[in-house]
Amino acid sequence: MKYLWLPVLVLTLLAAPVARADFQAGLTAYEQGDFKAAMRAWLPLAEAGDPEAQFRVGRLYDVGEGTPPDGKQAVYWYGKAHGQGNRKATYNLGQIYYSGRIVTKNESSAAKYFQIAAESGHVDAQVNFGVFNLLGKGLKQDLIEGYRWLLIAKSRGDQEVGEAVEFFRKYLTEDQVAKARQRAKDWRPTIR
Repeated sequence: MKYLWLPVLVLTLLAAPVARADFQAGLTAYEQGDFKAAMRAWLPLAEAGDPEAQFRVGRLYDVGEGTPPDGKQAVYWYGKAHGQGNRKATYNLGQIYYSGRIVTKNESSAAKYFQIAAESGHVDAQVNFGVFNLLGKGLKQDLIEGYRWLLIAKSRGDQEVGEAVEFFRKYLTEDQVAKARQRAKDWRPTIR
């Protein structure tokens, strides 16, 4: 009676390699342009709670690869993946709320998702969240915080943001730039 957990553990350990193989089969199919096969491989994994598979299924629905585009399904699967810390899904939710192409445009919701993804290390979200702060989109304008996020994105390899860093620099005082640089230097990604 005291070893009832043993069969559950064995089944769990045996299922993990199968799930990874199924995910890889979906990735291979996707890379070969067989989006329907990718969906067949990833959907059961997404339903079982795999956050990367949830993100991938959301993306297939979002852009209509292997299935007709379905914004509600895209938001649903991105939301599931976001809830488990998938920063790509979080970023895509920000994009969806900002564009208003699937849901009602909501810059506050977009800013919230961009912030979460930015804090976890998503470089494109860092750029977007920086610009949202600089322009006061969906949140109160904060030049220091906005400039900070652009500096972080630049330091993490986004070379294209360099022009934005230079453009917005002229709107900040030396003191504001120094504060933004210090905040950028102190930044560490959150782990969800």
